[in-house]
Amino acid sequence: MTKIPAPSQLECKAYFVTSLSLHASIHYKAELPIALVWEDLRVDSDIAKPDEKTPVWQVTLKVSQNFMQGKNVPYDFSIEIVGLFDIVKIAEVEIKDPEKFVRVNGSSLLFGVAREIIRNNTAAGPYASVLLPTVNFCSYQKIEELKVAQPKAIEQTPSAPQIKKRSSKKTKTKAEKK
Repeated sequence: MTKIPAPSQLECKAYFVTSLSLHASIHYKAELPIALVWEDLRVDSDIAKPDEKTPVWQVTLKVSQNFMQGKNVPYDFSIEIVGLFDIVKIAEVEIKDPEKFVRVNGSSLLFGVAREIIRNNTAAGPYASVLLPTVNFCSYQKIEELKVAQPKAIEQTPSAPQIKKRSSKKTKTKAEKK
């Protein structure tokens, strides 16, 4: 049995990039391991509730890198994206905490967009593209907790994988076989 996904109760009306900065580092050495870790990223999400002036939820997501001189990182980047969202009623499902619902789901959607924009723009640069780690917007850690956690290196996207070529052999249709 095939299952299809249900529609989301969070409808994205629009999103747009309000700020994008990307600089390739002239000090980066591709033969050395990348030195960008989770602690070097800053991810901020702000929510504005609907009002008479703006009848939709607004989520502003900022993703930036704390660029440190002397670290072997290929790029210095920052991006800000604004998304406009509406909560739609589906069946009789009630959202108990609309602000948390929009913060988690709207921020997650916008982070996926930011992640792809960073990857796509760094792919056009002189070094391998940067693939940001995924983020969990359901829970927030205190800064002190982050300092205790082991830093996780941020990946560089490897060269494009080889895609298997389709066989050029043509398959005969039933009509052609007769």
